[in-house]
Amino acid sequence: MSAIAELQRRFAQALLHPEAPLSAEFTAALCPGGMSAGRRISVYQANVLGGRIRVLEKLFPVCQRILGAVCFGAMARGCALLQKEPPRDPDAVGELFPGWLQREIVDTDTLAGLDYLPDLARLELARAHAWTAVDPQGFEFDAFGRSLQEHPAERHAFNLAPGTTLLHSDWPVDRIWQVNQSEDAASVDGEAGPFYWVVRRLGDHVVQERLAEPVFHLLRSLQTGNTLGELDAQGVGAEAGELLPRLVQQGFIDGFRVC
Repeated sequence: MSAIAELQRRFAQALLHPEAPLSAEFTAALCPGGMSAGRRISVYQANVLGGRIRVLEKLFPVCQRILGAVCFGAMARGCALLQKEPPRDPDAVGELFPGWLQREIVDTDTLAGLDYLPDLARLELARAHAWTAVDPQGFEFDAFGRSLQEHPAERHAFNLAPGTTLLHSDWPVDRIWQVNQSEDAASVDGEAGPFYWVVRRLGDHVVQERLAEPVFHLLRSLQTGNTLGELDAQGVGAEAGELLPRLVQQGFIDGFRVC
């Protein structure tokens, strides 16, 4: 590795690991004179951290509203410091936020009563995923008919539409999200859970829809790759046969494959 490539690698590591001490060799190569290495690096570290926090503010506006700007800022900063590898995309830090909230709520007395917040964060993250998903291709009925003639029906599995996320919670986080879309957020009446949703994009809109429990579990089974034969072996083949045409018609299922 060339000297400049090694310096760049160490610089990137210093940005991703602000808690790690800087070696004398690195600081000498980076800063032969003038401002100290620590001060120079801290400018870039602050930019990286600030960028991650802004991503979290963009992805989780309802969580921010509920927590308040100061509390959310502290939570976002703690989450942003967890990301130790170069992100695969700018929004990747958002994947860490629901789990981080879960741990903080357990460990922080001042967050008591906000047990629903991690699931609300998962809902907001699912909405972001749905919005950026590729467009569905549409179910190819003719191709499926030909495939049934060539292969046993039990070998077929189905693909959910791109950007589809299945969620469940003991709290009505969809209603909490909804009431927080207006300036004057109303309270949410207590509803007995559990609740099941699908989050997906329909045209230019992201929608979250409550599902009956059997429909949720069937979609979850399809999402994990179960074939019709495996569904039949699990004792839900007849139910799947009844529900699948409706799920295809409503756009939940976007394609099929032979396993």
